[in-house]
Amino acid sequence: MLWGDKAREPWLKEGDRNTPYFYQTAQFKRKRNFINWIKSNEGPWLVDSETISSEFINHFQNLYKSYNQEFQEDQPNFQPLIMAS
Repeated sequence: MLWGDKAREPWLKEGDRNTPYFYQTAQFKRKRNFINWIKSNEGPWLVDSETISSEFINHFQNLYKSYNQEFQEDQPNFQPLIMAS
């Protein structure tokens, strides 16, 4: 039996009821997925949920921000290689 099958086995036995097993599983996943603290780009550790969420927003806004950049041709004599097949 594979691990995925073993994980589904209690569901097959218990059904869709709100049993202690499913409650404990949900609690474990919630604790595992919760972010307690992060380190900001400036250096300090952030523990407040509001500052953590604003740090995530700022990080991804800066990550996907586009700048007006001019293309500078580093190799003016570059000839593309064209291969005929």
